[in-house]
Amino acid sequence: VGSKPLCGCSSIGPSGAMTTAELVREVLSMLDQRQDGTLDLGEMRAVMLEHSDLSERDFELLFNECDVNKSGRVDFVNFVDVILGSEAPSPMPLSPGSPGPSRLRELRGAARLGALRPPEVKIMSPTGERKRNNMLTPGANEAAAAKLQTVREAVHQHAQHVTETSAPGYHAEWAMPVKLDCSVLSQMQELEHGNVQAEYVWLQPKFWDGRSFELGSRALTLEKEPASVTDSPIFSFVAEESDVHLVPRRKYRDPFRRGGGILILADTYEEPAARSGKAHGAPTGFNTRVSCEEIMAKAVAIGEEPWFGMVQDYVLMDPFAWWPLGWPKNGGFPGAHDDYYCTTGAHKTAGRDIAECHYRACLHAGVCIAGMNSEKVPGMWSFQVGPCAGVQAADDLWMARYILQRVCEMFQVGITFDPKPVPGWSGQGCSTSYSTNATRSHQGGMEAINAQIDKLQKRHTEHIAVYGKGNNRRLTGTHNTLAVGEFGRSTGRNTSIRVSAQVEALGYGPYEDRRPAANSDPYVVTKMLVESTLFPPSYQDTPQAPLME
Repeated sequence: VGSKPLCGCSSIGPSGAMTTAELVREVLSMLDQRQDGTLDLGEMRAVMLEHSDLSERDFELLFNECDVNKSGRVDFVNFVDVILGSEAPSPMPLSPGSPGPSRLRELRGAARLGALRPPEVKIMSPTGERKRNNMLTPGANEAAAAKLQTVREAVHQHAQHVTETSAPGYHAEWAMPVKLDCSVLSQMQELEHGNVQAEYVWLQPKFWDGRSFELGSRALTLEKEPASVTDSPIFSFVAEESDVHLVPRRKYRDPFRRGGGILILADTYEEPAARSGKAHGAPTGFNTRVSCEEIMAKAVAIGEEPWFGMVQDYVLMDPFAWWPLGWPKNGGFPGAHDDYYCTTGAHKTAGRDIAECHYRACLHAGVCIAGMNSEKVPGMWSFQVGPCAGVQAADDLWMARYILQRVCEMFQVGITFDPKPVPGWSGQGCSTSYSTNATRSHQGGMEAINAQIDKLQKRHTEHIAVYGKGNNRRLTGTHNTLAVGEFGRSTGRNTSIRVSAQVEALGYGPYEDRRPAANSDPYVVTKMLVESTLFPPSYQDTPQAPLME
């Protein structure tokens, strides 16, 4: 943003004059971060209200009429033509809830008045009297250019704010995907060698951008495969000012390298102090595994053994348009219904080969993957990890995420874990099933479940705060969710905590926390569940979310 030349751009006509419509289109094009020619209402609101004579209510009315697909986005070039263009009004279909043709004609006519007025006239609008110069004469171009530069800077600051909100202090532009000939790699993988290639995998300190996981990895050659993960050497990577030490925690088989390669999941530690005699220093600030493992050990010490099963949703994306795989090009939409769930057929599913490759790769690696299926949105899939005891569930989910991103890399397909990739469509979560010895007991299991759910209700706000970036866009009370500020339990899926009908009938078993987002950290989620149910803090001053039965 802001890299385009200020003067001499295409919106300056041969006469040297710029219309308001051209100025607005130039500004809106810089807001189009998806580069698909569409913007949502919030992105357009401030610019359109400043440069047209519509009230906010009438602007929203016209926006909704242009939003034929009800996707929450419109083609901003066409929209500007409707509001500020001088041609005859382009036909816009009326929805069943439309205020009627006469009212819309009146609004469109009012929207176009500015293009037909002479410069520097006073225009009466619903928000009061104001002055607007609709045609920028050659003498006014300098002022227009300065204003455009000011708006560009504001757009740049807005983009920085959005980035910093989702990933504090971190922003990066990435390279374009490049398709390579995989047959060459296959030939090289057939070559024999007497060593072991160990790929260390860890959570990067800046992975949290809300839609993907920056899982770092680097390879180390070993003379032989370690007998256990504790026999694996500590490795490191270079951070900004010092090395970060990688301590091996779980070992897997490498599905991407033939001939005995291994994957090592590691967590991160600071450098050891000089002459301390220690292999590594304290855990880094982004190491969430340490506290998770500690509370799991604490639970075992009191006679409990937490088990977890996690359902991970994800959406495959066209990496160039950044639009779901299998959706119509240029921001189009498929039919909106729930029949894509667990379906088959070329026109119903997209990316099955990726889901299948991921499934097999996880089985080969030793990840405790229980299954996979297509979801309610084309291009959306889910896989299940567990049941696993303690920290293994989170370990296996992180490794499964790494393997998934590597598989997508091979297919040159993008992936997003954003809780709500497309407004108006089903979001994606990471539902977590949880049980303890008490809830699995045939005697008193249901009483233990009810007692634990009561404790979870009291800490609902604290759980939501760490259950994923942007989760409030997903937890709206629609698409099998409960509103973010409410807490509920039921046997259905429009709830916070689900106790299945089978568990209700048996009187014991696991229950499901449906609140975590697809981009949540499983170390944090599982830790919070154990902490809230087995080691709850004082609730004296904690506000309690309303219970929705």
